Amino acid sequence: MTNRRRFQPTRPASEETEHYDRVVLRWNYSEEKATRIIECRHGIQWVVQHKMGTRKGSPIWRSRHFCRTRAALEAILPSMSSEIAGTLPERFPQAA
Repeated sequence: MTNRRRFQPTRPASEETEHYDRVVLRWNYSEEKATRIIECRHGIQWVVQHKMGTRKGSPIWRSRHFCRTRAALEAILPSMSSEIAGTLPERFPQAA
């Protein structure tokens, strides 16, 4: 009997990793207090995340707020409202 490794398909990156592929906006890239908005992995809402340290040398992102409207994001992040208004629609896109 040979010792073969079974094929393991690659999983998409977790929402908390630096390499998550659904990042919509990001501020303060290099600072410890960085903030970003992502689409959640289920495609139903935006998530506001803050950088919270590192794991194995990569930043860890923690989800803090969950929003379906641009107005809610602007209320949570008033200093970033112009960037949000210029990038995102009024409501999170609905599935057709």
